[in-house]
Amino acid sequence: MEVAQNNFKDFARDSDSDASLNKEYPEDIQKYIKEREDQIAYVEQIIGGYKWEMQNQRKEIIDKYLPKLTELDQRNNALKERLYDYKVKGEKEWKLFINVFNTDMDNLSAELDTYSKLNTK
Repeated sequence: MEVAQNNFKDFARDSDSDASLNKEYPEDIQKYIKEREDQIAYVEQIIGGYKWEMQNQRKEIIDKYLPKLTELDQRNNALKERLYDYKVKGEKEWKLFINVFNTDMDNLSAELDTYSKLNTK
């Protein structure tokens, strides 16, 4: 979060937006980051729970489901890295980032939901 906050300060200083936007925008960005951090943490908990439950399963069950869980976990971690590594360059770029990030997060959540349904059958 510290890296992201430094990026917000850079945005406020370097943006070619008007002064009122510079005062409001970083707070909006911080709110967005916090909401996504919570969503990513929730996905981590769900995946961790499935991995914990899998410890007592038969090998064929583990072989069937663990690779998908591992993939979902890696994608979640990649989203977390993208969130923290993003450097705010202006409002247009930030809105594009939000759009792409939300789509990727929604796709991950949908796949996790599908996995959850398959896992309970």
